[in-house]
Amino acid sequence: MGSWGTGPFDNDDARSFVNDLVELPAPEAREALEAALRTVADPDGDLGVIEVNEAIAAAAMVAGLVEDVLPEDDYAIERWADVEKPPTLDEDLRQLALTVLDRVGDPDDNEWYQVKDETDELEDALAALEPYRDALS
Repeated sequence: MGSWGTGPFDNDDARSFVNDLVELPAPEAREALEAALRTVADPDGDLGVIEVNEAIAAAAMVAGLVEDVLPEDDYAIERWADVEKPPTLDEDLRQLALTVLDRVGDPDDNEWYQVKDETDELEDALAALEPYRDALS
């Protein structure tokens, strides 16, 4: 996994997820967002780095449907901004995104948390999620 920062889109997994997402019609994009979020929001099982990176990107994308919080200078986000008809936001999707942002901060069975902690990036990575959490709240 390539990572170059602590933001939700600063890794190859998130970039790939967004690049795939913008190619989908709105209903399928919504399904892809929900699937990525559910992978992390459901309380059973271990959380792998890839799944968490994709779910964090999905949660940030959902937050971007609520409020203008996405970084403007990011290639993948510029692609999202060019989507003519984004997925429909509803309360279930918003709550699911909030659940993901809560769950990634839980160290139990969470490889993403462990990796970020071991590389001394955890505090910065969790802080980078706050604007998205605020938009979804």
